[in-house]
Amino acid sequence: IFMEMYLSMNYHVVNRYYADVFAITETWLSNGEKDNFIRSQICPNGYKMLDVPRTGRRGGGVAVVFKQNLTVAQQKMNKVSSFEGMEVLVSAGKEVIRLCVLYRPPTGSKSSQPVSVFIDEFYAYIDSHTTTSGKLLVVGDFNFHMGDVGSQDSKKLLDTFDCLNLRQHVHTATHEKGHILDLVLTRCEELDLADLEVGAPVISDHSVISLSLPVGKPPTSYKTITSRNYKDIVISSFCQDIENSRLYSDESEDIDKLVDTYNAVLSDILNKHAPERVKKVAERKKAGWYNSSIRSEKQARRRAERKW
Repeated sequence: IFMEMYLSMNYHVVNRYYADVFAITETWLSNGEKDNFIRSQICPNGYKMLDVPRTGRRGGGVAVVFKQNLTVAQQKMNKVSSFEGMEVLVSAGKEVIRLCVLYRPPTGSKSSQPVSVFIDEFYAYIDSHTTTSGKLLVVGDFNFHMGDVGSQDSKKLLDTFDCLNLRQHVHTATHEKGHILDLVLTRCEELDLADLEVGAPVISDHSVISLSLPVGKPPTSYKTITSRNYKDIVISSFCQDIENSRLYSDESEDIDKLVDTYNAVLSDILNKHAPERVKKVAERKKAGWYNSSIRSEKQARRRAERKW
């Protein structure tokens, strides 16, 4: 999945598509710990995030959100002036994908460079990967009007793709104004992409682009859960253990000590009558239509059934 970042919707997009990897542009995140809370809110359970914020001014930034059962290693990128980017190696089965996420600021913005500078730097960047490992997948917001047949800038970029043996896979508008700004690139005959879809813009003025890669299925992700069988507790025996405990004999006047005693004694008694059970369960895909409202209605239905 590749998309432009809008923090208010990103958590729900990740939950809806449940993709293995999300590539994101324009994160608007800052360096340091200032935006760590926002980073945590982007990732549902079972996902991790790597990002490269813009330095020196607000805006920009790129990120990759991925399932934690994947092996994803961030790679070093040489500094360039005309675009922002990050690069990761994604291992899935026997395949290794070199995912490059790029964002080029629009022409005329304070952060932009001339088109000629971008094309030179982009060419040098891709050419440097001639002998690197991993099958190349480049996604990003290039901010070229690729659907405009009269655009000389777009023609120069397409010529550059040809020189680099790159294939561009997006051929429908990715922006609400009808432009193809967001691109997906692979080396010709190296990766066979499938099910590429461009969704309608939602909140963002850019679309979500989804696609499938012909790689092995990642290993099943497991999570650890704990539970207690409270139904097996014999109330009379439970109450008797509380009456015979230190809670009735401790005459300390130290509030902190009394609180510690209270917590320790009740935990011990609870563990005696309903010990914790720990088990690993496979994480399953969440249905996109299932939400808290539906869950509440199902709980109400069960209560009504028990009364009946």
